[in-house]
Amino acid sequence: MEKKEYTLRCKTCGNTCRVQGTKEELEKWMDTMFGICPAGGNHCEIGNKRDYLEVVGESEQLSRIPTKKEVLTKLLERVQQRKPTLIVGLDNPDIPTIHSFCPREYRDSIAHCGFGFFEGKTEKGTFSFDAGGAMVQCNFEGGSLSWTPLRVENDAILELLGYNFHKIEVALQTELEKAP
Repeated sequence: MEKKEYTLRCKTCGNTCRVQGTKEELEKWMDTMFGICPAGGNHCEIGNKRDYLEVVGESEQLSRIPTKKEVLTKLLERVQQRKPTLIVGLDNPDIPTIHSFCPREYRDSIAHCGFGFFEGKTEKGTFSFDAGGAMVQCNFEGGSLSWTPLRVENDAILELLGYNFHKIEVALQTELEKAP
């Protein structure tokens, strides 16, 4: 059976996403349960994908899927531009994740504000980040990862959180060199 690219629209948020595969693979995927909107809407839909997603297009032409190197290069560029970023999906202790970036003394200040938005406080101001389906999802051949900006009121907060741009750049460069 021939692979196609299907465009799906969320009936709740109106966002679209694309899925590649055979018709049978699409039907099987649509019948699975999911806890986040795969179209990236800032809402939760726990249930069968078929209940909130509808096929609105199909094409024989398949979109190019980026390589892991291309995804990592974009993330490295963000960090080099001094845009604080938290990345989930890499097994490198020098790359901060939503679970590991925050020192213990500020962890209890973090509150879930709804729809994947989290906010914390330090003595120098607040910081926030997204989690789960609110994060940017990056698929590549053979895997995926997610990232979110770490938003801060001022650079002093990054220092308190121990966010080290240089260390993260080196770690991302190492991951880039290992990527196929």
